[in-house]
Amino acid sequence: MGRRALSDDIGIQISPDYPIGFQTSWAITLDSLERENPRTAELLRLFALFSPGSIPVGQLQRARPGDLPPHLAELATDPVRWQLALTRISESTAVRMDYARSSAGSTDSVSAVESAEMHRLYHRFLRRTLSPADRTALSAVACRVLVSADPKRPWDKPTWPTYAALLPHLSPSGALESPEDPVRELVLRCIEYLRLQEDASAGLTLCEQVLARWRGRLTPTHPSMLILVHQQANMLRRCGRYREAEAVGRSVAEQLAYEREPDDADLLRAKTGLGGSLMALGRFGEAHQLFDQVWRAYDALEGPEVPRTLSSLHNLGVALGLLGRYSEATSVRHQLLVQRERLLPTNHPLTLFSALTYARALRLQGRHEEAIELQDANTELYLRTMGKYHAQTLDALHNQALCLLRSGDVPAAGDLLRDLVERCRQLQGARHPMTLMIKSDLASFLRSYGDPAESAPLVELVAADYRNLLGDDHPNTVGAQGNRGLTQWRLGDHDAAGGRIEQALRGMRATVGGAHPWTLGCALNTAAVQHLSGRREDAAALREDTLRRARQVVDEGHPLLLACAEALTTAADDPPGWNFEPQPI
Repeated sequence: MGRRALSDDIGIQISPDYPIGFQTSWAITLDSLERENPRTAELLRLFALFSPGSIPVGQLQRARPGDLPPHLAELATDPVRWQLALTRISESTAVRMDYARSSAGSTDSVSAVESAEMHRLYHRFLRRTLSPADRTALSAVACRVLVSADPKRPWDKPTWPTYAALLPHLSPSGALESPEDPVRELVLRCIEYLRLQEDASAGLTLCEQVLARWRGRLTPTHPSMLILVHQQANMLRRCGRYREAEAVGRSVAEQLAYEREPDDADLLRAKTGLGGSLMALGRFGEAHQLFDQVWRAYDALEGPEVPRTLSSLHNLGVALGLLGRYSEATSVRHQLLVQRERLLPTNHPLTLFSALTYARALRLQGRHEEAIELQDANTELYLRTMGKYHAQTLDALHNQALCLLRSGDVPAAGDLLRDLVERCRQLQGARHPMTLMIKSDLASFLRSYGDPAESAPLVELVAADYRNLLGDDHPNTVGAQGNRGLTQWRLGDHDAAGGRIEQALRGMRATVGGAHPWTLGCALNTAAVQHLSGRREDAAALREDTLRRARQVVDEGHPLLLACAEALTTAADDPPGWNFEPQPI
């Protein structure tokens, strides 16, 4: 019997993509099932609207009234008939049932089927047998079941396993194309879960899949589209695609600024996203201006302790720190931590993150004992709450390593930095911004406390990667080139080193201004090069100017201020050695 004759005889469309033997068997079985038990056949077809690796059979049986068609709902409420239908499917198709047991260790306590696994070729075969009308109807059923399973709390860590289980079903169910608002909200909450999981790559992929479907159906300023585009820019930024993130964010912000009032919530969110991209691109002043506008607007509209006001205060603190205004940044960080500890549990992700950023601010301000005490407790909570592979846990461990270094525990700091570089490389990729930041600090550690020859290839790689990622004029690129010069000096290549160190000072002045702590560190190094190269008058003048500026921007007792004072007295003949430390953005 030919392929066409068989399809005509049993009334099922057969695809040429599968071996004729499989198709014949599957088609005959499906035709028989439809004739003898149409409800079981429809349940089987509904299975094809879920991911073949984890069909949520238990969720289907527990579906809300109205989620399933009446005849399937009736089947689901009759345990005996439901089990018979599943048994028939299991025995006659390429579907394996996974049974849940009511008590551990019992061999006769099978209570129900919780999930099923369908062979992927059979899954594709079933989907191709669906008419457009059947696919639309079954998609609506599958989407309703998924919406019912949505905890609606992606920010709540105990719900994360549920969102992880929902994600594989979004595409096969048709949820990405659904016109229903509850389904769109489910999709957006799954994207938010990926953001909170710090899985930017998967989050960006999902955002782009959804955008491809929503763009032809929703206007650019539809509420769901605005949230989606905001998340897309966020994911682009987290993947290091900063210029694309800025372009996406600026387009939305400019359109909303033209159409909406200055305190419109969608406009404020768009300004926040654009500020994040500008900050990542090293345009700290512009970012600070946007964050300050947003924080003041939320504070006036909603009060000082609502989530959006506190989130905008966090962003303001980041911008202040990157501008080198360490004292103000520390004050904001402390204020935010106090508020979050009062409003949220100690182990809430937002409380943990506020403690981490405050500990980092304390360290950058030179308050090392306070910083390490807070960071030790914070790291322990992160490990216990988020696990050792979450990106924020790695961030906490990174700050702990630098706290250990400042407190004098050099071996522990070095071991931790090495471990973190490898972990970040495995989890985030070799050129991810977090990986580059920690590699930069490891290279500085090796130059100062280990083997400069081991530091050299690492710092060269970091400098090249920063240039490719951010461009020549970004502070991180400029600082990395300065660090490269410090390593060359340690290895005896003073001519090349001196040129790079002085170029870093010129570059940092151009990007962040003459009074930024990063610039002052570059000035210290340049003055050392000048002094050791015989240009002692130039060196003395630069050192005096650097000390004067340092007194204006950092507090008494800050390591930078002490180094500036020593450079004019006891450390006048010391080689250049002030490291540039990139900050998380």
